[in-house]
Amino acid sequence: MSVAFGAQNDSLECFSARYAPFPPPGRGFAGAPPETYAVRCMASASVRRVLPLLAALSVVSLVLLGVVGVGHFGTKALIDSDCYYAAGRCWLSGSSMYDPVAFTREMQALGYDRHGATLPYSPAFAPLGMALATLPYSAACLAVWILNLVGVACLCLVGIRLARTSTGEARPGTSWLLVCVVAGMPLTAKAVWLGQLTIWMAALTCAAWCALRERRTLVAGLLLGLTSIKPQFSLFLVFWLVLEREWKVLAIAGGVALGLCAYAMIALGPLEPFEHFLGGVAHYADPGHDADSLGNVHVMGLPSLLTTAGVEGLHVTPFIALTGVLVLLAWLGRRKLPAECVLALLMILQMALVYAHDIEAVFLVPVWAWFWMRFGPRSRWSYASLALLLVLSLPKWMVTSATTGLLLQWRSVTLLALLALVIASARSPDQARDRR
Repeated sequence: MSVAFGAQNDSLECFSARYAPFPPPGRGFAGAPPETYAVRCMASASVRRVLPLLAALSVVSLVLLGVVGVGHFGTKALIDSDCYYAAGRCWLSGSSMYDPVAFTREMQALGYDRHGATLPYSPAFAPLGMALATLPYSAACLAVWILNLVGVACLCLVGIRLARTSTGEARPGTSWLLVCVVAGMPLTAKAVWLGQLTIWMAALTCAAWCALRERRTLVAGLLLGLTSIKPQFSLFLVFWLVLEREWKVLAIAGGVALGLCAYAMIALGPLEPFEHFLGGVAHYADPGHDADSLGNVHVMGLPSLLTTAGVEGLHVTPFIALTGVLVLLAWLGRRKLPAECVLALLMILQMALVYAHDIEAVFLVPVWAWFWMRFGPRSRWSYASLALLLVLSLPKWMVTSATTGLLLQWRSVTLLALLALVIASARSPDQARDRR
């Protein structure tokens, strides 16, 4: 039985009657006495008053961890955005971010001792890197801080939108809970501290799905095209849209991506930028790439877990193919798959079975939006997903100081458990007994 309370007085703030009517006089919650029902109503009202405070504390923790740098133990701020700045400088100087000599020179100018490195990002990244490099370095750093904090806010808003039903309804408390998850997750703060693009890519991917769900084809195509700046997590989404024959969305997205790639294609030739990008991606997870290598504590996914377990010579390509087959099977069974679960399934499939960095956990926002939209924030499914979120967010120093070996891939194991939970929840009926 769905729990929704009518607002009888100020002390009994309640859920919207759109979800379920207030029980008839003389009857309580699920047949319980009216006194029990009143206690539960007051408890729900108390929780809803606490959630804004928790959301505010989450924002404070984001600033402390992501901007002030509490708990980073000497790790330099904006390391990744420094790479973006150097890449932009390479393009502006007439070279490219794929040139190891030019990129090494620019990184050394920023105080890094790197030799022979490149930035194997998509050619669509060039305009953003150039725009960043036109600013003085201090101004560019400030711009990155501001943009990432705005990105967190946008991801919160898009996550809240994802958690709404097709009629625009949202379960009470969901909005505040999503703010707590997005802003309060330590891995979000880590992405802000490093100056990563991950937060914006997650927000654009989720926003594109929302626009598609609302049949705003032009907006969906534009947003999806912008994800080509760092397109790894839009791969299976694009595959799904191909299966769905969303040709207009794909054509618009392709046009936007091509426009972003235009400068690199003119500077280096029509094919060379893509050869550099795909070649870099193909060897991205190879041994010797430190924090990018399979088996590293910062890398998540089944290949990384198997590498840590002692399986040698693994490459992510077979796992991409395997995940593509699973996406195809999901599409073939889409009549039994809730439409609201699709994006959550695509994101968790890629993260659990292919490859992801720990800071890319922000792409899991659709997963929690799915659980709370489908079952409500106070359901066994949501409690289980929050428990996995807590495990996923454990700081590295806490785990590495307590264990070694296979358990260092605790995040990969957590993602596999979360994948199993998403699949099970997609097959579960939306029953009232799942709500408290």
